[in-house]
Amino acid sequence: MIFVCLAHFTGIYLWSAGPRELASYIGTVGMIASPTFVAVSGMMVGFFSATNPAAFRDLRIKLLDRGVFLLLVGHFLLAITVTRSLAGFAATYRSSFITDAIAVSIIIVPWLMSELEAAPRLAIAASVLLLNCVAIVQWHPAAAALVSVKRYLVGIPSMSAGEEFLGFPVIPWFAAYLAATVLGELLGKMYSRGEQKRAHLLLVRIGGVSFVVAGLLDWATDAMRRAQVGADWNPTFLFAIYQKFPPGPVYLGFFGGAGIMLLAAILEIDRLGALPRVMNKLREVGRASLFTFIAQYALYVALMGRLHLPYTPLWPLLFLFSLVILARGAATWDRYNGNRFLTVGLAFILRGKLQRARSASGRNDGISSLPSRVILSLNRRHAPEVELNEAEDGN
Repeated sequence: MIFVCLAHFTGIYLWSAGPRELASYIGTVGMIASPTFVAVSGMMVGFFSATNPAAFRDLRIKLLDRGVFLLLVGHFLLAITVTRSLAGFAATYRSSFITDAIAVSIIIVPWLMSELEAAPRLAIAASVLLLNCVAIVQWHPAAAALVSVKRYLVGIPSMSAGEEFLGFPVIPWFAAYLAATVLGELLGKMYSRGEQKRAHLLLVRIGGVSFVVAGLLDWATDAMRRAQVGADWNPTFLFAIYQKFPPGPVYLGFFGGAGIMLLAAILEIDRLGALPRVMNKLREVGRASLFTFIAQYALYVALMGRLHLPYTPLWPLLFLFSLVILARGAATWDRYNGNRFLTVGLAFILRGKLQRARSASGRNDGISSLPSRVILSLNRRHAPEVELNEAEDGN
C-alpha cells in the first residue's frame, strides 16, 4: 500500500511540479505496487486454504460476496474519487481499476482451488498469461464490442491507443493471482509445520530468481527491440520490464519478485518480534486496505491534484505527512470494524441457504447442528485475520 501511495503521489505531484527525471526514477520504484498487491492477495487465499481447510468453504463465500461488492460498489466509489469533474465521470467509470481484476479473481480462484491441485493451477496460470500475450499481439477485433472485450479482459497496448489510460485487464492479473495461490499454499504448509524461517528463506529464493530471470529476459530482448527501432510496431515490448499496461510476464516477474522478497523481509521481522508498533500499524492499514486505497485516491487525485502545489525539495516530508493521514484514517476504520459494511449481502444469503440445505438433507457435518453463536465463534477462531488482512480489497 505504501508503494501504491508512492506511485500515485509521484504521478500527481512530482510528475507535474518536480524534476521529470526524479519523477521517472521514483515512479519506477512505485511500479512494485501492483504485482505485489495481487501476489499478496493470492498468497493470502492459498495460505488460508493450507492452514485452515475446514474454514475455507466459508472463506470462499465471503470472497464471492466481497468480489461482487468490489465490482458494483467499489468501482463506483473509485470512479467518483478519481473523477476531477462531473463531465469526466462517464469516461472514468469506463476505466478498469486493479480492484476489478482482483474482484474477478477472488470470485473465481477460490472455487478453482477446491477442484485443482497446486501444479495444475500453476500450469493454467502460466498458459493463460502466455496465451494472453499472443492475443494482445495477434487479435485485432474490428467490432466495437469486441474491442471493449479485448480492452477489459486481454489488454490493449498503449502504443496502439495513443496516451489513453487503458486500465488493468482482467486475464493477465487473474493469471498472476492464480499463480500466487500456489506460493501461498506452499507457505501455509511450511507454517503449519512450524518452519517459518525456512519458509521466509524460500520466498527470498523464489523472489530473487524471478527478479534475476526477468532482468535477464529484458536484457536479452533489448537487442531485438533496438534492431526494430524503425518498425511501426514491435511485439517484443511485452518482454520489457516496464510493460505494465497491459502487464507483460517480465514486468510481473521483475517487480513481483522484488515484492516477494520484500514480503519475506516483513514476515521475518514479524517472526523475530521486532518493530512491534510499526508492524501493528501496518496490520491496521492491511485490514483497511480498500478504505486506504480509496482514501489515497481522494487525497492525491481529488485534493492534491486540484491544489497544484509548487515543487519543494522537502517533498519527502509532504509524502510522509500524507502517509500519516492515511494511516490514521485506516486505524479509525479498523477500530470501528468498517469492513462489515463491505458487503452486498451474498454471504449472509448463501450461508443461510447452505445451512437450510444441510438441515433438509439430514446431514450433520459437525457444524450445522451447533448454535449460531458457536458457529460465529468458530469462524472468528478459524481465520483471525480472515478480513483478508483485507488484502483482497484493494490491493
